[in-house]
Amino acid sequence: MMPDTSAYMVAGFLVIIGGVAIYVLWIFTRFINCAIRLNALKELEKEKKPHGE
Repeated sequence: MMPDTSAYMVAGFLVIIGGVAIYVLWIFTRFINCAIRLNALKELEKEKKPHGE
């Protein structure tokens, strides 16, 4: 008789899906942080340029 390992399979899938979800959230937060910094740099660049250019 084969042992029932379906619980281990489900646990493995949950660990993998959880890791991927955490990675996607990390990438999303990095993207938002980069967008905020880019906007701040653009504002600084606007302030630095004279109005005639």
